[in-house]
Amino acid sequence: MKAAPVDHYKWTVAHLLKKRRECLGEVDERFARIAELRNDIAAIERTLRAFGYDEKLSDKAPVSRAILFEKGQLGRAILEELRTAAEPVSTNYLANALIRRFKQDPADRALLRRYVDRVCNAMTKLRREGLVQGSKDKQGRMVWTRAASVNLKLTTLAEQ
Repeated sequence: MKAAPVDHYKWTVAHLLKKRRECLGEVDERFARIAELRNDIAAIERTLRAFGYDEKLSDKAPVSRAILFEKGQLGRAILEELRTAAEPVSTNYLANALIRRFKQDPADRALLRRYVDRVCNAMTKLRREGLVQGSKDKQGRMVWTRAASVNLKLTTLAEQ
């Protein structure tokens, strides 16, 4: 008689249940930490009022935008990736290549989304400047290559 399919997955199920418990524990810890932080904020606000501070306080933390690239760094990295590419490449390919180039976590989906957005914006600018060319592949996705004029410009500069 064949064993029930569940028998084959006991180890997997046990570890998934363990991971679930760990995640729930972490959620509880983070909610506890949030409660601590709210108490700290309330104490700071009471102290501010005791010192006579009466301006309205915002409930929102100031937003700081993470800087992924220095000025011009993204465009240079894209052009370098396109220079070494054997064929036209997609925006997603470029984003993944740049994540690897800058030694960041390729499994981070939010980071990939930010990179794709930044690469899209950079490609628009690079195309407007005549440095890249875009076309559609068979699936209708944009693929990119360096513009022929870029290779000509670089060759001319190298000869000088």
